[in-house]
Amino acid sequence: MKLYRIPNATGNYIHKDLVIEGDGRVVWAGNQADAGRARREFEAQYKELPAPKRPKIIVEEIDVPTSKTELLAWLNAYEVQA
Repeated sequence: MKLYRIPNATGNYIHKDLVIEGDGRVVWAGNQADAGRARREFEAQYKELPAPKRPKIIVEEIDVPTSKTELLAWLNAYEVQA
């Protein structure tokens, strides 16, 4: 099974008088369409910055184990919260 992890940027992004703070929030998506939507929402926060100063928002494709034992270990490792 595949899940998609989309982390928002962290830190302050400054351009002239504009300061945008990345909150570091992470969104999990179950399909590529939702992952793309989440990435675009994060990128929209930084659209006022010039392109070279914008943080790169990446989508990580993660294989999730499906057996009960491996799944519980995976959930604990990634600290996935609903």
